[in-house]
Amino acid sequence: MISLNQMIYQIYEDLQITADDTTLDKRLIKDLINQERANWIRKEHNKNRSIDDNIIQDLGCVELDLVNRQSDRCCEVFVDCKILRSKQPIPNAIELNHEKTITRISSVDFMSIPIYFMDYDHAVYYGNGRYNTKALGAFLKNNYLYIVYNKGNFNKLLQYVNVQGVFEDPTQSGLFINCETQKPCFDWNSRYPINFWMWQTLVKPAVLNELRTKRTLYIDQNNNSKDDNIPSVAANFTQAGTDPGQNRQQQD
Repeated sequence: MISLNQMIYQIYEDLQITADDTTLDKRLIKDLINQERANWIRKEHNKNRSIDDNIIQDLGCVELDLVNRQSDRCCEVFVDCKILRSKQPIPNAIELNHEKTITRISSVDFMSIPIYFMDYDHAVYYGNGRYNTKALGAFLKNNYLYIVYNKGNFNKLLQYVNVQGVFEDPTQSGLFINCETQKPCFDWNSRYPINFWMWQTLVKPAVLNELRTKRTLYIDQNNNSKDDNIPSVAANFTQAGTDPGQNRQQQD
């Protein structure tokens, strides 16, 4: 396993950044890692390959609320009906050619009736078939998870569901709580959802290449504690590409 913090420090090492006050923000590296991971997963799994368990994240206990159904066409109009909806948005799942990578939606009680994930357009008619009148359906709209059941007759006792999937930003799963440990499902020291070979051969080289194109390497000859050899990857991009030793030479 490899954590997000470990990957970031590997990037620092390969860029020969050792100063504590470097202007290369960890959040920038985190975003690049997430983007490259999502791009490669999308390329690989658009070839109809099965999804590896190592890239799937578990959101633990996703709490549901019973809310009023709202008209899509008129935002202020509520119809006289209730629907179950997740209390907080679900992280955006990586989208393949024909589907999002939501791999499982189930009740916390694994012996309960199944929950079938579907598109919003199909959810309108769900529960009218011969074999799904007693089954629960789920769909995503505006990043919220909705549960449907037999023409709007919902199981009001259902308070939590378990959601698993391959998400674009794995750190967003930290907003959800693990059912067993009661701790966040993700932090920067937990296992990042990627295979080690994919990090070493695909994601890491792409992130390094992206960062190297944004910076000009200089020899840090200034006798201070600052990392002066990365002028271009900084919060202030107006000084990108300037020689960090130029001002000192003028002062001398």
